[in-house]
Amino acid sequence: MANKLCVSCNDAVDNLTEKLFSSTNHKIPHWFKTIGNYSLLPPPINGNPMFNLYHRDLNKVSEIYPREYDTSLAISTQKLLPGVTNTWLFYWAAKGRNYLKTKYPPADVAYGSFKNCGLAYLDGEGKTTFKFKNPKPYEVDGTAYPPHLHFVALGQDKLWNSKLHTYLITPDVDLKMFKILVKSQLYLVLNSMPEGSGDDDIPGTDRLPYNTPKGQINNKILDLVSDDFMKYHKYLTDLPIIIYCQNSDCAASDLLIDKLRQLSYINIITFKGGLDEYYR
Repeated sequence: MANKLCVSCNDAVDNLTEKLFSSTNHKIPHWFKTIGNYSLLPPPINGNPMFNLYHRDLNKVSEIYPREYDTSLAISTQKLLPGVTNTWLFYWAAKGRNYLKTKYPPADVAYGSFKNCGLAYLDGEGKTTFKFKNPKPYEVDGTAYPPHLHFVALGQDKLWNSKLHTYLITPDVDLKMFKILVKSQLYLVLNSMPEGSGDDDIPGTDRLPYNTPKGQINNKILDLVSDDFMKYHKYLTDLPIIIYCQNSDCAASDLLIDKLRQLSYINIITFKGGLDEYYR
């Protein structure tokens, strides 16, 4: 299990609850070197003229994103990049995930040819939108890392800044995929509503209320999973988990996820439609 987002990321202070992390330890991952990449910046930014903006008219640069992207993520970078506005960001992530494959691949396999990447414009308010395929978790030297997206900013000199920043991804699935995953029995699926509230649990799922004391969560989860389920996962915190509550306006899922992140659970998915959408 990991207490940080990636190999090149700074250690998390206490947990993985923060969504934006500054990756400034300047450590080039060993697996990067094994694929011939001796920079913190990935191969596309080093070898693809499309992403070399130095000799280009920035007024003629257009947004670039993966074909058939499934996620559009709007964020503000002002806390992380104060004063940095009206520029381009290059971003990249591991390949899009197949939710029915829960084994964590090695990093080089997870990233493949680095096609899950793109250019996004950071506007005058420090806001941008990344379009990408939901990345898969992966492992390096036996340690699993949560899904995340890296990005760097273009400097005033029209060169890419080597200081990486990382965003923790918590995917959300639609009702069709949720039903498939519940039926697959590959995930621990948890209703985060308090006992006695809302509808009954969705068939094939369990309840772990968001107000469960953090110190009891690991034991509660152990009580819910079988030995057969655990034998496929090295650590309890590597378990693939889906969280749901009443609906997209319900805060219970986020509150439980926050506790799970504090305990370093890395593979968490949400079904924001929740009970309301399921029983509609």
